[in-house]
Amino acid sequence: MEPPAAPPATATPPPTPPDSSRRPWTILGRMAQAVREQNWFAVVLEVCIVVVGVVVGFQVTAWGQARADRATEQVYLRQLAADLAETERLVEVRDERMADRTEDGLDRLLASFDAPQRPPSDSVAEWLGNTLYIASPRPILGTAEAMVASGDFGSVADDALRAQILRYLDVSREALADQDLAKEIAFGMSTRLFL
Repeated sequence: MEPPAAPPATATPPPTPPDSSRRPWTILGRMAQAVREQNWFAVVLEVCIVVVGVVVGFQVTAWGQARADRATEQVYLRQLAADLAETERLVEVRDERMADRTEDGLDRLLASFDAPQRPPSDSVAEWLGNTLYIASPRPILGTAEAMVASGDFGSVADDALRAQILRYLDVSREALADQDLAKEIAFGMSTRLFL
């Protein structure tokens, strides 16, 4: 028996040229086709479509950035309000503590003058120290300082509000320096009195 005959070899058909009746779907393809056909109206129309698309894209990006800036501004303003509320609470607590200690120390010192016996010197020193006690609450400046340091300060749209935040930072820093100086003076006075 003879082996089966091999099927005749078929030649691959030559590639078909692109169908010139099909229009390309990309903008550059359509523009190239219009230029080849010298269809200037189509070229101008495609260019206008591209330009309008770019302009709309820029506007959408700007709108999105503005929304993000407003959202960032709201977050910072809420944090600033919380910082200010906490600073106010700290000041009230420290003021009460300072008033109580000062009043208690002054009352005890004045009462010691009418006492039949002289009080111990360490007690007098403690009472006098209480009258010189300076409560110095530290304002919470983290959010305001972070805004300035990170460059997000510009996300606050209101110019007057930005100026007030900067003023708050300056006044707070001055107050901290004054508190430190007052503590040094009080400490110096108390050490001179008792040495």
